[in-house]
Amino acid sequence: MKYATDFSFVQKHLADPPYWSSERILSWSDVYNRTAESFISHSYWTETGSLNVFRVVGTDHPDYIGKTWLEFLQKGKRMSNNLRLLEKNPDYYLEPYKRNPRMVFTTLDGLNYYVSSDGIHRTCLARFFLFERDMSQLHDLTISHYKVDELFLETYLRLFELVRSLRLHVDLSPEKTALSREDTAGWKIDSFETCLVWRDDNGVSRFSKDDAVEKRLELEIKALDAGDKASRIRNYFLRQEEPS
Repeated sequence: MKYATDFSFVQKHLADPPYWSSERILSWSDVYNRTAESFISHSYWTETGSLNVFRVVGTDHPDYIGKTWLEFLQKGKRMSNNLRLLEKNPDYYLEPYKRNPRMVFTTLDGLNYYVSSDGIHRTCLARFFLFERDMSQLHDLTISHYKVDELFLETYLRLFELVRSLRLHVDLSPEKTALSREDTAGWKIDSFETCLVWRDDNGVSRFSKDDAVEKRLELEIKALDAGDKASRIRNYFLRQEEPS
């Protein structure tokens, strides 16, 4: 059995590692989770996208998060097989190619990309292989770009904290609704609208982003008043305990 470190391609990069090879592979879940998903305002998907492989910073695969690219080049579970395929067909990384399985990527900002579901080994090889050739682009990729309403998300998270800290009998949750889709062959853009569902003893209310911001301000003031009252009570009892 031939291991990844037996290939001359790997040995060459171990002897002279690229400057970026010590960067660690980041976790997609650190920047995107189920809560963030509820606050997507737009989602763009294409199956014929291109990207700069040196802007791929992470993955959703738990086995490889935290490894450096150089460590992964040596120890990736399917790296040996992909190295053999690279030797047989280097054009796979140089030209637009019908990839099967697809190489799938996600991004929130169009700057930092994460490997999703398939392609982490090939992405790693592409970084080292294209670096040798002063190239950067891979083509015919499946890419999803999610636009998250960060202000609305942050407002919801703070409201959730305030509801708990003030011990309100409230159930608060986001609700996302699909608004529209634009598409032709090979791409689509979906638009969504999010509201916050507020359930209390008086019934159910739905808050837009502006409504949620106003509600947050109301509860922030209430929390300050509660904190000030608690501070006055605490100081009163401390004074009672002081020796006369």
